[in-house]
Amino acid sequence: MIFKRNLVYILICLLSIPVVAGADSPGITVGYTTRDQQTVGATNNRCALDSQGGAHVGWTEGDLSNRYVYYNFIDEFNGVAFGEDGVEVNQVAGAGFPTVVANSDDAAAVAYHNFSNMALTLGIDASRGFGLFTLYDPPDNFPGGGTTFWPRVDLDINGRYHIVAVEHGMQEITVQMIYTHSTDTPDTWEPTALVDTVTVQAYTVVTSKFDDKAAIVYAKPKNLMEPTFVNNDVVYIESEDGVTWDFDNKINITNYTNDDSIRCFNNIDAVYDPDGNLHIIWTTPLFNPITQYSTPDSCMLWHWSEPTGIDMVAEGMNYSMPGSQNRSISSANISITENGDLYVTYCRFNDQDMSHGGFSNGDIYYTMSVDGGEFWLPEENLTNSESPGCMPGNCDNDFQLSTAEFVDNNLHLYYVNDKDAGMYSGGEGELTTNPLNYLRVPVTVDVDEGGNKYVPGRFYLSPAYPNPFNAQTSLGYEVSVEGHIKLDIYNIAGQVVKTLIDGHKSAGHYTVRVDASGLASGIYYARLSAGDESLTRKLTLLK
Repeated sequence: MIFKRNLVYILICLLSIPVVAGADSPGITVGYTTRDQQTVGATNNRCALDSQGGAHVGWTEGDLSNRYVYYNFIDEFNGVAFGEDGVEVNQVAGAGFPTVVANSDDAAAVAYHNFSNMALTLGIDASRGFGLFTLYDPPDNFPGGGTTFWPRVDLDINGRYHIVAVEHGMQEITVQMIYTHSTDTPDTWEPTALVDTVTVQAYTVVTSKFDDKAAIVYAKPKNLMEPTFVNNDVVYIESEDGVTWDFDNKINITNYTNDDSIRCFNNIDAVYDPDGNLHIIWTTPLFNPITQYSTPDSCMLWHWSEPTGIDMVAEGMNYSMPGSQNRSISSANISITENGDLYVTYCRFNDQDMSHGGFSNGDIYYTMSVDGGEFWLPEENLTNSESPGCMPGNCDNDFQLSTAEFVDNNLHLYYVNDKDAGMYSGGEGELTTNPLNYLRVPVTVDVDEGGNKYVPGRFYLSPAYPNPFNAQTSLGYEVSVEGHIKLDIYNIAGQVVKTLIDGHKSAGHYTVRVDASGLASGIYYARLSAGDESLTRKLTLLK
């Protein structure tokens, strides 16, 4: 797959195309649904980019007995193949929760489950944007029985389809996760393999578009004897050739302990870069090890790769009510350019934009990194569609985001413009007919005189990691010009309790360790200052 060269210094320009009369959320309407929850768990893989710059999307509409999977195609000129109706993929009612990839012919492949015949199905379009699907039957059996639900699909560079799926199960019980891949054609598949036991639908399968690697990434429960929705580590299993797997070789990248006040929630995504490095993102609400439950409003977004380790991407610590399946940061997706620049998109909820029913309306944000995830640029709001106090039918709750895995000269976003905040399928808000919006966000880039990547200088203080913390944490900071800087830690009374840096620094990136010995538990603030500029980050010390 060929993608145009995409260097950095990002200047985002938005296409503000109205979806329906009176609506403020940007994008093109490609369908409608009364089912505001389009994915259970991780929201990735519902929007796929093809090699010509076209986007393929899928969604669910209808109740359980009369439910169908729909598909639409948006070409590189923003033409929508099937208007606002889409075209049905399945032939038997009861289908739902699709994930989508584009194959080497730029045709869509849509994986979904069907509640009526208890089957896993892969539908492959006859050609690019044609809308006539041939249905295939991947293996979906579990050891000891079980019904296959919520498949995730990806396609490797050798034309093999990879699928992971889980048994049907409600939260706070354990279910099995299986994996299979096609061989020569979608008619032939390897037998299913048992991957692990999980409690939430935070999982994905990702294949490299640069080499033969593939990985299964998921939230692994820390305690199978007392499973909870929010007590998970982040784990991956990797295959070097996309065919040979050792399911006993699970790499735990978080290894949370009882001293940690965060755990992985129901959101994970991953991507490979051109150097073969796997990048994983996930969200963590605050977690109480004693009660085994999390704070519903707080959330932090994290990134990991082997070269960088774990770093925070974004923090959401407000008192919002985003609904049962969301936190203040939700629906996180990670995407990549052919040069390895990383983009993370996500939904934010806050307590300033609440519906009449008392639930938060979401907006879609993005950030990006030009250095493999060491530093993340300040976030930008891509939808800006506040509707505080809105009544059912008039809200602009932008959520259930899915972003195409690749960034060519655009970010390709696909989301639900929910007309009443809260998750109706979770018993929140009113039943409304909701637009499904596709938003193509152009990316304009700058390079230096030699055509090399140019990273703009900036003054920046990153969020601490870990945070909350119980002994030590780290702060990253960036100095845009050479000069004198100070980095102080303040208590809530405004008193300086530690001075970490007070001296001359050259322009560049730095990391400093915060030793909290001698400090009591509580809220503190790190303040970076240089001349007339200053930045502050909140720290939470738990001992």
